[in-house]
Amino acid sequence: MRTRVLSLLLLVLVLTGCSLAGVETPAPALPTARPSETLASPPPTEPPVVLPSLAPPVEQPDPHAGSGIFAEKCAPCHGLDGLGDGPQAANLPNPAARLGDPAVARRARPSTWYEMVTVGNLERFMPGFASLSDGERWSVVAYSLGLSVPQGALERGEATYREFCLECHGLGGKGTGGGPDFSEPAFMTESSLEELFAAIGKGAGQKMPAFAGSLSEDERWSVASYVRALAYKPSTGEQAEPSPAPEETTGSLKRIVGQVVNGTLGGVVPPSLEVTLLVLDNEDQVESRTTMVGQEGSFVFEDVEAEAGRLFAVTVRHEGVDYTSQVAHLLEEDDELDLPVRIYDATQETVTIRADRLHILFDFAVPDRIQVIELWVLSNLGDRAIADEDGKGILGMMLPEGASDVRFDEDLAAEGRFAIGDGGFVDTQPLLPGQGASQVVFSFDLPYDRKLEFVQPVNIPVEAVVLFMPEKGPSLKADGLQDMGVQQLSGRSLSTSALGAIAADGEIRLAIAGRPQAVGTGTSTISFSNLAIGLAALGLAVLGVGVWWFQPLRRWQVKRTERASASVDERDRLLQVIADLDDEFEAGNLKAAEYRERRDDLKRRIPSSMKRPND
Repeated sequence: MRTRVLSLLLLVLVLTGCSLAGVETPAPALPTARPSETLASPPPTEPPVVLPSLAPPVEQPDPHAGSGIFAEKCAPCHGLDGLGDGPQAANLPNPAARLGDPAVARRARPSTWYEMVTVGNLERFMPGFASLSDGERWSVVAYSLGLSVPQGALERGEATYREFCLECHGLGGKGTGGGPDFSEPAFMTESSLEELFAAIGKGAGQKMPAFAGSLSEDERWSVASYVRALAYKPSTGEQAEPSPAPEETTGSLKRIVGQVVNGTLGGVVPPSLEVTLLVLDNEDQVESRTTMVGQEGSFVFEDVEAEAGRLFAVTVRHEGVDYTSQVAHLLEEDDELDLPVRIYDATQETVTIRADRLHILFDFAVPDRIQVIELWVLSNLGDRAIADEDGKGILGMMLPEGASDVRFDEDLAAEGRFAIGDGGFVDTQPLLPGQGASQVVFSFDLPYDRKLEFVQPVNIPVEAVVLFMPEKGPSLKADGLQDMGVQQLSGRSLSTSALGAIAADGEIRLAIAGRPQAVGTGTSTISFSNLAIGLAALGLAVLGVGVWWFQPLRRWQVKRTERASASVDERDRLLQVIADLDDEFEAGNLKAAEYRERRDDLKRRIPSSMKRPND
């Protein structure tokens, strides 16, 4: 039976880090879902947020494990071959890096790419993946660096190594002949392939001769690739000792093992917990098996048929919430595959929820209406999954008064994730612990007749707000608004501004005024998944890491606002009078000569220092 399990896995894991399965639609009612005054089980005094570490690998990176992580988290932008041609690359403001291009990868030090995977690369609009463990991040770096290595290069490099390097560096690069230990992972983290190539050609110190005269350029690149691969686990053909390149399985029987761990402080793994193994061929689920956890949450699936190309994932349901392992595959040399699963106890308390960022884009594609697109990046700073008794989410999102035609991504809406009620909607997906654990993107319409007071209720704390308006669109005004310049999103120029933190039960109040000048996207062309990527990247670039810039600018901003407020108010008042005058003329209530004279006089009275190009 054909399913959408794999696509849902990728979508849900990338956007929300949450469960594998969809959820049913609840009754369309909107709970208050405000942070509770009290907790049945008080959270820790300090939320368990762990900053990403930038540490050398404590064990050899595993490119085989990194391949699954790359396919899930990197390929959508960078492409399966790392050539920057992933399905979401076209929607990024900047081109995705060509990781598989030798000209790029040969210059890269593993430690530099590890840092990018950990904290992100804002200049390239790449988010960080601190949710991955240190070992997982090093493994995906090892796999990514191997994308640029030509087919057969490792085998040629191994032959060259055995002939010219074995005597000093030993079998597997262990350094038994007096040379450095190439199999030590920390040794290779600070050396690019280009630097290894140079050392082979020019020599290193008095003990290592230069091989530029005895080895061709291709031989030097191949042996450099092989030497670096000696620091990896020998699981994808990059073998520490000579052996034939592994082939994918063609039906051999293997074992899937793992352990269920409860991440809630004091939480336990129920002895009756059922574990489900999903076997996938592309987007088809071909097998499903269940077993019960054993001692300390361990589980085993025996005699698993691991045909070439098959993917495996393990799911667990605990207190109504679904949890999933990583998606991985088996190769011939693997006797078993380890798929651990982390679960959490559930709570209905929402006090640990916050929005790291709220991105709001205003679009003017339809006359007399504003289409508002919002992207919320949500974190759960506690150690419990936030869900109701049926395992469904309880986070209510409120909308501005007068909002209509609420829309969501078609795939997520089809899965019944959102339930619209009075004044807003409920996200029925449980919110798991973690920073940036979930994203919610939606749009709605508001009536617009040249001015609007936009009031967005906020029922959870928001760390920062990023606002996007067409570059030649109406003006945007708010207390504490910081102009962040013009940014590009999918070929569109957007005026970008930002606000600081908004407290729970607060509101975002904006004054929008003026005639729309630019054509927007329109309701028929919005792709929410693409939009989420673009807005998240732009918002992250605007804010940098966190909202550090708000504090040093606050005092300057207050002084500037005090000096400019009189001019700003006068300009806006005059612009509104001009707009009203335009309406009177279009309605036939003014003669042309009188209209032009009065309009020119009003324009001259606008403070020159506050004029914009279209004033």
